Order: sequence, then structure tokens, then C-alpha cells
Amino acid sequence: MIANVLGVEVFRQTIAGNILVGNYCAFSNKGGLVHPHTSIEDLDELSTLLQVPLVAVNRGSEVIAAGLTVNDWIVFYGSNTTATELSVIESVFKLQDGDVGISGDGYRWRKYGQKMGQASEWALLRHHSSEELFGVQICGAYPNTVARIVELIDQECTVDFIDINMGCPIDIVVNKGAGSALLTKPTRMKSILQAASGTIDRPITVKVRTSYLEGKNHIDLLIEDIGKWGANAVTIHGRSRQQRYSKLADWEYIYQCARKAPDALQVLGNGDVFTYLDWNRHKSDCPDLSTCMIARGALIKPWILTEIKEQSYWDISSGERLYILKEYVRFGLDHWGSDAKGI
Repeated sequence: MIANVLGVEVFRQTIAGNILVGNYCAFSNKGGLVHPHTSIEDLDELSTLLQVPLVAVNRGSEVIAAGLTVNDWIVFYGSNTTATELSVIESVFKLQDGDVGISGDGYRWRKYGQKMGQASEWALLRHHSSEELFGVQICGAYPNTVARIVELIDQECTVDFIDINMGCPIDIVVNKGAGSALLTKPTRMKSILQAASGTIDRPITVKVRTSYLEGKNHIDLLIEDIGKWGANAVTIHGRSRQQRYSKLADWEYIYQCARKAPDALQVLGNGDVFTYLDWNRHKSDCPDLSTCMIARGALIKPWILTEIKEQSYWDISSGERLYILKEYVRFGLDHWGSDAKGI
């Protein structure tokens, strides 16, 4: 109606239901970062309109920049190991069947010379100098694309390990045949791990759940094979894909898997670790467990990592909590430079 009444050309003002400013997008003349719920169709439309490459970022959060900032934040509060936001290979890197190459001007190219995108796409894989042990987490449904991106990450990024997520339960990942969808396809899991580990010398780790369907646990039947297929470590979330994050994590089953694992395969447990006492109990109950992964516990209180190291509760005051939030914002500003970049 505005176009008809005023006689002017009108462009969209929202993306993924949010206005095209501030937290939900950041643009420059070289590229743009947009909200994670942006569809591929909207990405292509905006990229064509603006004539710059775009990427939907930070699939674990609706706020641009939160992934990198959270990593800096939890390092400040005691974490020694950090990883990137989960990257879905096919959508983030837009890999197809054609060969991918890297030209001298920093562009990624597909077969027949089609540009794949500028280095802005690879901002997802950046890490901060404070991150002591840093890994990249990816997920993909096919061995050839996983091997290709693993090789590119090894060439282009400074990482200590690459983690392949075969446990993510969200629909956007599972519907692509990746994440926990792979729990129903052991042969595909084998091919992906063999392809990745055979491509680079860096450690390859894998994240799984107990099973796809509740009551159908079967990772214990694959635990020896996962080590043979090339994984150096496996993190087991003690829930099925069907459970998602409901009910309690099944730590007895995680222990069972850890006891069956070969010596060369490290097993990490994940699920409902909210205090340093939870951490201690799991380590004590199962000496075969290498360590525990902290997830939602760090969202609730980032200082849980300090509590585990110091083996005591941190009775944190309101002033200290405010300081933590200020540091969080400062990390974001240090990285992006100004609020206009998407904080």
C-alpha cells in the first residue's frame, strides 16, 4: 500500500520477524550477519538486494555476537576448554557437490567459479587469545562434506580439536539428516568419523545422546566402534533425542558406556551438572569417566567453573553479579567495537 500511495520502491524492514537493526543483524559494505532463524530464501533475497554475502549466525542464541562473547566470559570464570557455536555445514558454508577452492583474494569458490562467500562467514570460527584449548563444533549428514569442511578448517583456522555433533536434537539440524538423526544410522556415523579423522591429524571428538527414541538406548553397543572409527573422545548426553531436555539425565547409563569404552577413547558425561558436588559425584561414582561437560549449568551461573576448580560454593553478591554482566558487555564491545555492530 505504501508503494502504491507514495509511488516509491519499498523494501522489507524485518528479518526472521525482527527489525533490521541492532541485535538481530549487522551489515557493512563487505557482508552481513543476520538472525539465526533467517530462512535460506530470505538470505538469498537480501544478499541479492544488498549485493553482499550474508550468513545466519549463532544458532544457539538470537543475539548476534553472543557466542564469541560467552566463550570469552566463561574463560574469565574458569573454563579451560571452549568451542564455537554449532555450525551446520550445508547451510553455514553452503557446500555443494562441486569442488571448493580458496583464491588469493580470500574468497571461497565453488566449482565453475561461483563465489561461496567472503571471510565474514568464517567469523563463526574465530576464538579469543584467552581461550586456552579451543575447538570448532560442526555437524553434517554426509562424509564428503564433513571431510571437506574439516580440511578447510584445518587450513584456515587455529584450533586444537574438531568436534562433530551427532546429538543435537533441534529440528533444523535433524531434518537435514545431521545431529541426532545420525544415531539411527551407525554406518553413516562410521563413514563420517573415518572421513574426518583420515583427513587431518588434529583430534576428532564426537557428541552423542543415548539414543534417538526414549527407552531405546544403544550407544553402549557402539562405544568400542566409535574409538575404532577415529574419534579421540566422545561426550555422551544422558538423554535421548526424543527427551530433548526433559526428565533427568541417565548417568548410570553414561557410566555403563564409560566402562565399556576402549582405553584410547576418552568418555565425557553431560547432563544436569549444576554444582561442583554434581561434578564430584560423577567423577567419584565412575573413575572410568574422563570428565564432565558443563552446559546449562554455565548458563545459570558461569562461575560454576570456578566453583569446580576451587571446590567450594561462591557466595556471590549482587555487586559481583553486576560486575559479571559489565564484563560480558565489555567483551562484546572489545570484539565488535561499538553497539552499532550488533551488541
